[in-house]
Amino acid sequence: MTISLRNVTKYFPTNGVQALSGAHFELLSGEIHALVGENGAGKSTLMHILAGHLGMTTGERLIDGIPRMFHSPREALLAGIGMVRQHPVLVPGFTCWEDAQLGLPVPGLSFLNRRLGRQRFQDLSDQWGFDLDATARTESLTISQRQKAAILTLLMHRVSCIILDEPTAVLTPVETERLFTLLRKLRSDGTAIVLISHKLEETLSVADRITVLRQGKTVATRRSSETNPEELTALMFGDAVDCIQPEKVVQFQAETFPALGLLYSKSQFEARAPLFTVEQLYVSQKDMAHLRNLSFSVYPGEVYGVAGVRDSGLETLEHAVTGFISPQNGYITLKGTALEGKGPLAFRKAGGAYVSADRLGRALALKLPILDSLIVHAHRRFTQRFLRNHRFWPRFLDLKAIQYWADELLTKSGIQSRLDSPAEAFSGGQLQRLILAREFAEEALLLVLSEPGWGLDAAGRALLHERLTAYLQRGGTVLLFSTDVDELLRLATRVMVLRDGRNVLEVDVPIDPVQRYLLKPQISAAMVGSDAKPEGQEGLI
Repeated sequence: MTISLRNVTKYFPTNGVQALSGAHFELLSGEIHALVGENGAGKSTLMHILAGHLGMTTGERLIDGIPRMFHSPREALLAGIGMVRQHPVLVPGFTCWEDAQLGLPVPGLSFLNRRLGRQRFQDLSDQWGFDLDATARTESLTISQRQKAAILTLLMHRVSCIILDEPTAVLTPVETERLFTLLRKLRSDGTAIVLISHKLEETLSVADRITVLRQGKTVATRRSSETNPEELTALMFGDAVDCIQPEKVVQFQAETFPALGLLYSKSQFEARAPLFTVEQLYVSQKDMAHLRNLSFSVYPGEVYGVAGVRDSGLETLEHAVTGFISPQNGYITLKGTALEGKGPLAFRKAGGAYVSADRLGRALALKLPILDSLIVHAHRRFTQRFLRNHRFWPRFLDLKAIQYWADELLTKSGIQSRLDSPAEAFSGGQLQRLILAREFAEEALLLVLSEPGWGLDAAGRALLHERLTAYLQRGGTVLLFSTDVDELLRLATRVMVLRDGRNVLEVDVPIDPVQRYLLKPQISAAMVGSDAKPEGQEGLI
């Protein structure tokens, strides 16, 4: 199968955005073709057009030289093209295998063979080490599990082309390597694979060719063996590269600077009382991994990293400390204020801010104007009384102040759009920038960040680095949840590894970049169950 997209344009009349303006893309059978570009370059839009989720304004789609029009994802799927989106949408109430069966042809008038369908899904999951239960309900799955289920669904449909949008964003290194092993096997079987990613080193290791989009246009296609991260970065940002301080981008990618949290010495941390503590926390929540008598402390001014697979208790702990679920036992305190079981508002009032890994669920409202998602917490700061001297007079929103503040967030995030545009009109990376900007504006005592680098390009990650540095220098404290070991070693002061709801390893992050690099395999091993300990580090196994 050869797929060509020629001179594709896409205009969204609802918000006046020209997402694509002359994009070209060619995909061959038996190749892994990466699509890269800065946030908002049009990568996901182009692939949504290929997979039938969006129609193009102008342009051509050719399959084996024959023009094809798709009016729905189902038509694309029948043509052998399927897409795993950043946030896969599964049918609530269905089991994993039932959701995967949707759209599969059933011979004649025969009934669905439930046992065979369930067994086929489970065999595929076991074969590729996805560790998914075929009978698990879709609404109980974590973000990474939903991605795995969507990949298995396409394998059951035996598609000829698989599009993966940021598939490794919430996978551990071991899970990522398993996925790449699967992609290489599919490539050898003749499957065409599109990989959208911001991780350039990772992309170069697995892709055969790489196409670069910039501002909705295709600017280059390179063979992976004939390019490097520096050339790709320059192609992605073009003339704007000077504006994003490329030396910081290169430093970020090469991991040559000290961890952000190390603005104070370890002795300075321990000389202070903990700002945030979790003691003997026990959580037994339906459809979520348990936490088993978990304890740790976070000191003022540091970045405390929590590593682990999303379904090993990472998501449970994230929701427990921010008030979304109540523990059965244990204590959670922020600067002396008890938070356990008191809800998200209590967490906010105590001085907490929160960037969720589930940006399309908890972090913002997809269908509402982006302004509504930006002011959801900030509106409390922009109120005034009609009569100032009357204590009990009702307060009113200062709409002009809110508008100005929200415009500032867009500007600081490098996004040109209207505040009345719905959140779904923005790319995933743009949404992540806005969510981060909103929470940094809270100036909280404790900032809880979950997968903060997800979907960010090099410029976005450099901006995140700058904001974190400024926040820490003002005396802020960070609790960082991440499945990305590189991200943890770049940003954290200390790292705790969570596995099976327990603290199985806790290490200090060294300043020296070589020592940090040597620490990576030990943390990765602890996340997935190895008993290996870092040399010179005392861990809890």
